Formats: sequence, C-alpha cells, structure tokens
Amino acid sequence: MKNIWKLIILTGLMLTVGLGINTINARPASANSATTAKSIRGNWYAWDKYDKTYLVKKIRAHSVVTYNQLAGGYISDYRVYTPHRSGSHKLSIRIYKHAHRGTNTVYDLNRGYLLPTYKRIGFVWSSQKSLFGHKYHVLKTYITMFDFTVYFHHKIKHDYSYTHKNYEYFIGR
Repeated sequence: MKNIWKLIILTGLMLTVGLGINTINARPASANSATTAKSIRGNWYAWDKYDKTYLVKKIRAHSVVTYNQLAGGYISDYRVYTPHRSGSHKLSIRIYKHAHRGTNTVYDLNRGYLLPTYKRIGFVWSSQKSLFGHKYHVLKTYITMFDFTVYFHHKIKHDYSYTHKNYEYFIGR
C-alpha cells in the first residue's frame, strides 16, 4: 500500500514540475499590431467629386500618410500616422478576419471610432472591382454610416464611392 502512495505522490510531483516548466517557457504568439498587411500597402487614390480633389492614402509597413491633392498639385490635410505617435496620430491596427461569411479581412487602422471623422483612417480592406471587363485591385474604406470609398492604385477621375443602408453587411465585401 505504501508503494502505491509513493508512486501516486511521485507521479503527481512529476506532473506538477513538468507542467510548471512548460508554462514558464511557453510564450504567446504575438503579432505586431503596428504592421500593416501587404495586401493593403501602396499608394491609393480616390476622386472626391464634391471637392474636386484626390483623396490619397500611402500605406507603408509601419506608417500611413493621408492627404487631399488639389487640382494644381497642392496638398491639404496632410496627416502621418505611426506607432510612435500619440493621440489621434497613433497607428494601432485591429484585425477582423472574415467577420461575416464571404468577407475579406478588415483592418481598423487607428481605432478611431471615437475620433472626429476628419482624423480617422477607418476600416480598410482589399477587394476587386470590375470596370469595363478589367478587374482592378482596390482598397475600400468605411468611416461613417452608409459611406464607402473605393481607392485605386492609379488616379481615376471618377468617383466610385457608394452608400448602402445595410452598411454592417457590406464592410469587408
């Protein structure tokens, strides 16, 4: 009987020590929350038909630059977002993978849902748009209710933005 108790105590001690060593060495897999995905990197342009300007987003690995380019080449509303800044210019990325069935991965680029609209980058995702029989890789953004903006890698002087009442369904599509 004493041998059985010794065996049970020894087995329990070995399990406790073994699990303790495994939990000390185990590290959670951490992704850099300030690195943008390769699918959304690049220079992106969208035409604003109301202000007659190009909305420009330059997305790099660790920074995002947004500005409006006026007709004469003048730049306004220039903003830089990096992980090292503070406040509304801090680049902090939250990833939503396939939030709904049939959606792309959506990135919230500065978690700016509490910020004024002009300081937000908003939700972005890469998608494809077919124009005149040719498929283009586009960047779609969503900032406020119902409004979606479509960005292209090259300048197109046509506004492909759209609105939809069921906006929750169309984020990521």
